[in-house]
Amino acid sequence: MAALPGEIPIMSDSTESRTPDADFFMAALWDAARPAGVEIPGYEILGEISRGGMGVVYHARQERPDREVALKVLLPQFAEEPEMLARFQLEARAMAALDHPGILPVYEVGESDGMPYFSMRLADGGTLAERLRKGQLPVRDAAALMIQLARAVHHAHQHGVLHRDLKPGNFLFMEDGRACVSDFGLAKLTLSDQSPLTRTESFFGTPHYMPPEVATGSVADATVAGDLYSMGAVLYECLTGRRPHDGKENVTALLRAIADEAVQRPEEISKSIPRDLSVICMKALERSPRDRYATLEEFASDIERWLQGRPILARPVGAMESAWRWACRHPLPATLVGALVLVSTVGGILLSISHAQRGAALRDARAQLHRSLIEQARSERLLGNPGHSQRAMSRLRKAADISKTDEIRNEVAALVSRPDLLPRPEIVHAPKVPAEPLPDDPVMEWKPSADHQSWLAWHESGAVRWWRDGHAITNLDPTEGREIEAGISRDGSRAVFAETTAGVVMVDASGATRVLSNEAGQAVIRFVDIDPTSRRVALTGPNGLQVLGMAGDAGSWERVGEPARCAVAWSGDGSRLAVALGDQREVLVLGADEGHECAKIPTSAISEHLALDASGGLLAAATADGMMAIHDATDGMVFSSLHHRSQGLWFESPGVLRSRLDEDRGVWMDWFLERPFEVFQSWWEKPRAKSNELASCAKLSPDGRHLLTVSAGSAALWSVAGRRQTALIPLESQRVDDEASGWWLGNDAILLQVPGGLERVPVDAVGSPGKVEGLDRVPGAKVLEVSAKGDWFVQVMDEEGGTSRQVWLGGDPSKSETADLSPPPSPDLIEVRDNQVHVSGNKGRALCLTIPNSTGLAAACMSADGSHVMAVTKDHRVISWRVDALSDTLDAAGF
Repeated sequence: MAALPGEIPIMSDSTESRTPDADFFMAALWDAARPAGVEIPGYEILGEISRGGMGVVYHARQERPDREVALKVLLPQFAEEPEMLARFQLEARAMAALDHPGILPVYEVGESDGMPYFSMRLADGGTLAERLRKGQLPVRDAAALMIQLARAVHHAHQHGVLHRDLKPGNFLFMEDGRACVSDFGLAKLTLSDQSPLTRTESFFGTPHYMPPEVATGSVADATVAGDLYSMGAVLYECLTGRRPHDGKENVTALLRAIADEAVQRPEEISKSIPRDLSVICMKALERSPRDRYATLEEFASDIERWLQGRPILARPVGAMESAWRWACRHPLPATLVGALVLVSTVGGILLSISHAQRGAALRDARAQLHRSLIEQARSERLLGNPGHSQRAMSRLRKAADISKTDEIRNEVAALVSRPDLLPRPEIVHAPKVPAEPLPDDPVMEWKPSADHQSWLAWHESGAVRWWRDGHAITNLDPTEGREIEAGISRDGSRAVFAETTAGVVMVDASGATRVLSNEAGQAVIRFVDIDPTSRRVALTGPNGLQVLGMAGDAGSWERVGEPARCAVAWSGDGSRLAVALGDQREVLVLGADEGHECAKIPTSAISEHLALDASGGLLAAATADGMMAIHDATDGMVFSSLHHRSQGLWFESPGVLRSRLDEDRGVWMDWFLERPFEVFQSWWEKPRAKSNELASCAKLSPDGRHLLTVSAGSAALWSVAGRRQTALIPLESQRVDDEASGWWLGNDAILLQVPGGLERVPVDAVGSPGKVEGLDRVPGAKVLEVSAKGDWFVQVMDEEGGTSRQVWLGGDPSKSETADLSPPPSPDLIEVRDNQVHVSGNKGRALCLTIPNSTGLAAACMSADGSHVMAVTKDHRVISWRVDALSDTLDAAGF
């Protein structure tokens, strides 16, 4: 239908709905206003992005700093109009004052030859309008997008800026997919020191997204509620693919509809649109501003509640309220409608009963589904098959959409404490080897350093050379009848050569050599592996394992008698190594200092390749039966296993396991260990002395650097940062009917209580104990607790068998005070219950921590700052959680 005389045809964001006359008119206007040969000092114009009624946006390159930007220039014919110039400057000031990731930042504001301009970040991912021309968005995508944009506009509102022209064309996308708000050309500063523009405010903006109060008045009536209405209109279009009052032939009819006509509910247009999201959208589109959300933050938060499966705050307009509003607008028909309401009352009562019964059945079904999803996720976690974390997390998210519970949060916490093995899609190829250095003595095999800057070369003559930057650092010949084996350090600074005429030789980057061992007459060496810290080298072969110190403070030791089946694996910190010896289906994890046994890991077959992660907590083993498994290196638990034939394993970086698929061609495959390593750690060492009794106590030093664990037969000190045991203190002549206990006396001493005595043991900075000092003990006194201030809470038994409680200030019995109550509860706010650690009040949320494979929790403690929780199992395994990082992970994931 043609526009009536004096009426303005509606101009749409979509070119398909424009009339030919309108297109011709706009094109002519733009051509007439086009600046000829625009030149802005410091910018190179690369092309035109868009143009509007007031200015042109160019794609430009800024010279200093060198970057691509969007450059907005005011059209020349408007530069001399004070009001349009003021509006352009207002837009620049409004955007420059807003610092938010959802608002395009302004880089520079200036003027060149009387032509105002400002530059801003370039958003080249297109507009929301362009995406909507292809159809409506998926429901959850639309909801997530609205949350981003609404909070960006809310940020502008908080800084006194109204946008007043929110529409799909003004929402831009960055390369990373993030959405931004742009074009504050109609912005209004609501701060008290700003003077509002007047003349051209009578009608501005895009009519389809205009709020009713503006449609019936002027732009001067615009408020926060007006921007909120426009956001509701954009959400409506994202969900339904149409605008709230589509189908009007001219602006007059459109404005009349905005003011008087109800908007069809999104759920009525498409049954796939969830009712709660429809309710949120309709609340934003209420005709009266007071009936809308108070702020865009409330609007965004309600959408977020829907996304998370929580009840929304918006309520749908009930039948009575809807009827009352209609009656106020149409008083004459109201009487007839009232009669119909009376007739339908009885039927409504019957229907409500039926709805209640169906509602109860629906709630029961949702509860059963909720329980089933949680149990399925728990089963996936416990089975631990590759990819279990993604499958379990998917089920937990579906359960959270139904109802968020602490059980779901705790299950997610248990899930992220267990690694998962996932293949990366790309295959990694070895770097190109150096050019042939000696044509007369060709290279038969190359072996690179980790940085691929140094190479070991086995030449046809039998000699082995170390090449760096095209120069040979050393040239060694083999012992007669043998072949040289060699290894290079991770940083390429050292290399070790075995089976040479001089024995085992270490060479540094300058070419200086040092003999580590004269191996004449010893068994053949097959593997040479330098630890990542370059302090030790492991030599393995048919006679077993020999570890030689390369640094002055590193000792040497050996474990011989059984053949080594493969190269050893070093932990990233050089504190442990894993080795497969003999014909047993097992891997030994040994301490690097003395070779003491830390763990014995059973495997499915004889190991062919091994790898330890940076801390030594995870062991990867490729076995002769074609399996690859990820073990807990403390107790042997299998986290994940699969059929995979590997020709070499190593941890390329934290969380990335690399497997060699083809040794000849240097083809590797990466496996991603999906686990937040900063959240969960565990370690264990086989006791070095007889102390098979169960652990019963765990205490952290005030500075959090050392852990004290106590059993009936020994007390152990552990380095928290080093994740290792630093000392074992035997406790003699203990009764089995009374537990030993211990506490920290500051950071440099511990108090040990055994039946019949008290001992004070100094502890140095590295966790080594000093000389044990016996303390006088008051007969009948038993220490119950030691406070952070050093006061002792003591239970004293009198001659008649009665008990009382005292506080010994500073541990001095002569400065005792009577205590009527028990010692104050531990500030740790933790409790070991049901083989789990229950943490109270962490960031306001309770948390239940589950050990992936527990043989029984004994005790737990928390660091003074509340960031770490540490526990000890009855078999002396130590577990550490970063509860602050874990809580942040759960919150970020929406749990």
